[in-house]
Amino acid sequence: MLISCRSFTRITLLILGMSLLFSKELNAQEELSRAERRDSTKTAKIAAGEGVLSFLGGPGYTPELKLIIAVGGLYSFKTNKEDSLIQRSTVNGSFGVTTSGGQTGRAILTSFWKQDKIRIYGNLTFKNIPDNYW
Repeated sequence: MLISCRSFTRITLLILGMSLLFSKELNAQEELSRAERRDSTKTAKIAAGEGVLSFLGGPGYTPELKLIIAVGGLYSFKTNKEDSLIQRSTVNGSFGVTTSGGQTGRAILTSFWKQDKIRIYGNLTFKNIPDNYW
């Protein structure tokens, strides 16, 4: 059984909300300087055409799947650093395990090549979740 779009949206919002809650630091001034360093490093990598990797994880809940623990990431890169016409390509993925015995995984590729004349899109989805009938 596939997860409905509404359930997937709820899961995503819950995961984002919980990750924001757990990411707060007690010392705001120290966090600001660390965030500024991280942003300047990220900006320099993007300007140089290098890859940038980001991770996110957290819990979620749906009535069908119960508690979900999910992790995901995004890798952004340029296929040709010298080509100013192409956008940055991305590969993102996520994996979740549920207390109802299910597992879900997903990977999405968006890639730009040859002065943006060639675009490659890919979507890989894995779902092993229990069926629920009402």
